[in-house]
Amino acid sequence: MMKFDFKNKKGWWDNMTPKELTQKTVKDIIKRRKKAENEIKAYQSDQTAKKMRNWSVRVGGSRW
Repeated sequence: MMKFDFKNKKGWWDNMTPKELTQKTVKDIIKRRKKAENEIKAYQSDQTAKKMRNWSVRVGGSRW
């Protein structure tokens, strides 16, 4: 991928047609949303695991 050219103020997007740029933008958005969904799922499963661990200790279970 071409990096930003600070002298000429050009980047990789200047060599793309509007259609190509739109397609790339849509793909990037989809990728970002998928990553966010995975982070949310990981957070929720971690919270559920913490709840179950604390619940089992309260009802007489062991933490280990």
